[in-house]
Amino acid sequence: MVDVSKVVVTGATLYGIHTHSDFRRQLLALNSIKYLVHGGYQVVIVDGGSIKSFLNSAWTLGAKVFRQGESGFGNGKREAVARAFETEKEIIALIDLEKFSYARTLDVTIEEIGKGADLVIPRRVSLESYSEFQRDIEMAGNAYWKLLTERDLDVWFGQRTFKRELAVFFLDYGGDNWDAIFVPLIDIICHGYDTRSVDVDYTHDPWQVNAEHKDWQFYDKRVQQLNCLTEPLRKRWEKYRR
Repeated sequence: MVDVSKVVVTGATLYGIHTHSDFRRQLLALNSIKYLVHGGYQVVIVDGGSIKSFLNSAWTLGAKVFRQGESGFGNGKREAVARAFETEKEIIALIDLEKFSYARTLDVTIEEIGKGADLVIPRRVSLESYSEFQRDIEMAGNAYWKLLTERDLDVWFGQRTFKRELAVFFLDYGGDNWDAIFVPLIDIICHGYDTRSVDVDYTHDPWQVNAEHKDWQFYDKRVQQLNCLTEPLRKRWEKYRR
């Protein structure tokens, strides 16, 4: 049984107004907020400049909304963790709010914390709902992680649930990109914290898949993500293996 009173769900948001994909992601994020708040979770958002209608809707649905202080992906994630830490809840779930399908399965990661885990990395049962390109990229990223650390974790999913005491690892790491939610995992593991995987039945939004399939910028983003993560991950791992 999940005691949601001990949990805060947090995320960094930045949704534009220029494409149908932007509006779709806003809708999914609002669906997640509505679902989580209705389920009794406290939801905290750090926003980097989304349109007012999204922010007003998030607030109306029950989320606490904060303006991001410093620009950048890494800063947004750290500020989201910091705001969650301030609530003094025992468990922090750092999620991508537009992953509505995941929000509906979040309970299983909380349950694993209740069984003694310090950090839980959810594993998607299947990646078949993704485009072939994204599926291949994320499988390559996870394969690199496993080869480097000998830990079979779905880190490329990007979702993390952890005990409050582990927030310091995310807050102390100064990376300004995707590494902000990847490199701290190595610190946590190498400090001996109980890190576990738990299966979740996640389905990627088909509308997003169709839109991203035709967008070269999406392809570019995924390639950049893979390329910019391998070196900081390797360097951090080697630091502990000297």
